[in-house]
Amino acid sequence: MEVVLARSAGFCAGVRRAVEIASEAAAKALSEGRGCATLGPLIHNDDMIKDLEKRGLQSLKDLSRSTGKDIVIPSHGTSREVLNDALDRGLKVVDATCPHVNRLKNEAAGWEAEGGTVVIVGDRKHPEISGVASYLRDPIISEDPQEILKATEIRPGARFLVLAQTTQVPEFIKSVFEGIKNLGRDVTYRNTVCPATMERQEETRRLAGKVDAMIIIGGPKSANTKRLEEIARASGRPTYRVANLSELDVGSISAAGYDRIGITAGASTPDGIIKEVVKAMAELGEEKEMTMAELEQLYSEKKEAAPVKKDLQVVTGKVTLVTDDEVLADVGQGADVHVSKDQLTFSKSVMPGQLFQPGDEITVALEDYDAQKDVQYASKVKADAITAWEKAKGAFESGSPVEGVIVEAVKAGVVVDLGLRAFMPASQIGKRIEDLGTLVGDKVRVKIIELEENRKGAVVSARALLEEETAKQRKENFAKVQVGAILQGVVRKIMPFGAFINLFPGVDGLLHVSEISWQRVGNPSEVLNEGMNVEVKVIAIDEAKEKISLSMKQLSEKPRFKTMAVDLEEGGIYSGTVVKLMSFGAFVRLEGGAEGLVHVSQISDSRVQSPEDVLSVGQEVKVKVLSVNQENGRISLSIKEAADRAEREKYEDYMKSAEEDFKITIADRIRIKQQSEKR
Repeated sequence: MEVVLARSAGFCAGVRRAVEIASEAAAKALSEGRGCATLGPLIHNDDMIKDLEKRGLQSLKDLSRSTGKDIVIPSHGTSREVLNDALDRGLKVVDATCPHVNRLKNEAAGWEAEGGTVVIVGDRKHPEISGVASYLRDPIISEDPQEILKATEIRPGARFLVLAQTTQVPEFIKSVFEGIKNLGRDVTYRNTVCPATMERQEETRRLAGKVDAMIIIGGPKSANTKRLEEIARASGRPTYRVANLSELDVGSISAAGYDRIGITAGASTPDGIIKEVVKAMAELGEEKEMTMAELEQLYSEKKEAAPVKKDLQVVTGKVTLVTDDEVLADVGQGADVHVSKDQLTFSKSVMPGQLFQPGDEITVALEDYDAQKDVQYASKVKADAITAWEKAKGAFESGSPVEGVIVEAVKAGVVVDLGLRAFMPASQIGKRIEDLGTLVGDKVRVKIIELEENRKGAVVSARALLEEETAKQRKENFAKVQVGAILQGVVRKIMPFGAFINLFPGVDGLLHVSEISWQRVGNPSEVLNEGMNVEVKVIAIDEAKEKISLSMKQLSEKPRFKTMAVDLEEGGIYSGTVVKLMSFGAFVRLEGGAEGLVHVSQISDSRVQSPEDVLSVGQEVKVKVLSVNQENGRISLSIKEAADRAEREKYEDYMKSAEEDFKITIADRIRIKQQSEKR
């Protein structure tokens, strides 16, 4: 039996990083006389958890027993509530959250902050997704495409962003995105599946097509292992999923008589467990005990590239000759060293002449000496890698930006030369680029979001750096805003309840509709237009929520009542126009511009359920002034009392004319009354 081990099997960079951080935290806490624990399992592998417990790292279900312990946030993150609880308890928190999980959270929170709706394709009960969801207000989360489509259908006008649990299958996420798009919705897709996960899934798909059966190694709670099992089974090959060697039915596999068997493992599976399974299968095929050296040789084949040796001699010299295939350089060896094109840069498309000219300084690592050809070979790539790796590691740990050059456009992103090979996904470039090839040769500032120890490579992001710098600038600009300050701004967005005014880059304030003018404004669009320059006063700041309240009307003196309307007398009858209907009454504008409220109880003697049942905007009405509050400019009006007053005035006029007409006899009055009654 031939055993084929997937190169990507085992710990991903995020899990390895979490284990290293947790192990260091446990050792430090122990040396300082404290305990150390994780909130739930650090990774989804029981064997690894047990090993970490032996090193002093406990696993707690909650914070009730956390006193005196440092707390490590697991690789899948935790909720906002739990994190705040830990900080409120004064605990030292060590964050081992996978950078890809943090990216998912930041993408989602940023989209919601801009008023959009987040769609996450994933398991709501999974710790990664429940943790991310705690930072959101109203996301749509499901693994069921139909459930997601129904949820988007009932939110007309929403802007959707489709994201994914980091262990999902990209093709599945894209199908959900296309489904929402086909509904005619405003939808955007950003790939938040971990690159290592995508690589692992693709390799599993390829490997399953070349073998007779597959063994998938991983814990029962591991989502990414579950995906690998699904992919392997979809190929039609017999698939065995086990957590470790003890669960592997070696007898059944032996009886099946497979000629070729493939093995891969989830991102949380330790190397030791993989080696045990590989050894068992190899011995089954060879029918003999394998030596540890033979096992190590087999296991090492899964590594794509051996790490650069740090004991290579690194030297600096001058370029003497540049051809299409190589560069020759004088580094003091007596004869020029030869640096082949593929050892100058990672790019397959960049020519040596684009990088160097005779006389340029070059630093290389001396490699093999070919005695027959009398040629000393050297590598700029490896020389750069030796120093660049330490630099990149320091930048990753500190979060500092690094500079590099885009040297190649590849599928779904670009390759950045940092002295080591770095991959920048298209979604992390920071702007939409139709042809990624146009970026080759550009210098970029990026942040390292993942390091790959085995390959001495990195995943970088210009977008993450831009977002950090934007957030920093926003924080600095927010500090410039003080209550009482008068600022110039631009109307960025108009809503029914007010307008958002851009004060500084990244800093908006809300101008509520009630603060636009001393006179009533029905809708901000009556007064404001997007892009309009306005002067506003800061009237309140909520630092916790980073919200700023603004006013335009407070920049002018509050008008006295008589400048808003004609002189009004309480008890007087006036003409007016209905300008607004509310559930509690109607606002009527009087001559001169003053507005008063006719309460629903003052519309008619008959019971009125809603003002709009008997009144309409624009209707001319007679009203009686019930009261005038000169202090706040409020006027109480009555339509029904104005009608009563009008009827009384008609009667009084009639009686007055009747008294003056002394020629009418009592008999005449009786006759008039009888005629009136007949009508």
